[in-house]
Amino acid sequence: MPITIGVDTQRTLIRAHLEGESCLLDMTRALRKVLDIVAEGGPTQILVDARRHNHAPIFDLIEIMREIPHSLRIAVIMSEKSQSDVRFAKTQGDRRNLPFNVFWSEEEALSWLRGGP
Repeated sequence: MPITIGVDTQRTLIRAHLEGESCLLDMTRALRKVLDIVAEGGPTQILVDARRHNHAPIFDLIEIMREIPHSLRIAVIMSEKSQSDVRFAKTQGDRRNLPFNVFWSEEEALSWLRGGP
């Protein structure tokens, strides 16, 4: 599966790593796993590393974003070659008023998740 999900050792962060190709079904399963972790008392901060992901079709991204609860805080790390995908993802998150942001580095993403700018 091109998506792996786990909780960090301090149980303060869910990490998702996307690599290669994924479809709507893969992303839906991954989101369900994240929601199960949250429902079991897990963290609500999610770090998604999509730097090595061959991004999903735009309509799949729109569909999966409809399922994201507002209680989550999501930071996505993307490669700079994906600038059009980044603009699209950020616009969709803003339209849905989701606590969602896109970054080029893990350090910036972690800082934002911890309440930084």
